[in-house]
This record gives sequence, C-alpha cells and structure tokens, in this order.
Amino acid sequence: MLLMTHSVHALQMMLRICEKFADDYDIRFNNDKSGAMRIGKGFNDRCAALVIDNKDNRYVECSKL
Repeated sequence: MLLMTHSVHALQMMLRICEKFADDYDIRFNNDKSGAMRIGKGFNDRCAALVIDNKDNRYVECSKL
C-alpha cells in the first residue's frame, strides 16, 4: 500500500483510517515491513513520529517497491 500526502499530519490521519479498516476486517499491519519516506526540500528535517497499531513507524531513505 502506498499513501501520499502533503504533510505528516495528513498522513497520520490517513493511517488512522487504515487502522480502522484493518480493525473492522481483522487485518494486522507489520511495522517491521513498513516505512515512511519523505521527499522534497525538507526531507531531512526532524518531524513527528508516525504511529500505526500504537507503534512508531520508522522513516526510510529508500523503498523496495
């Protein structure tokens, strides 16, 4: 699954929607296989952690897509 947004806050809101869907359909996310990638001029700035299933999701520099 690929989610793209204009802000970390908007991405967290999208992740909450995904969590609700997963809970409704008994699906679990694997944080070990998940990551968030930031692009653009502020990609290296410090920002808030993204949370899914009450666990921090990590930021990555590359993807295995």
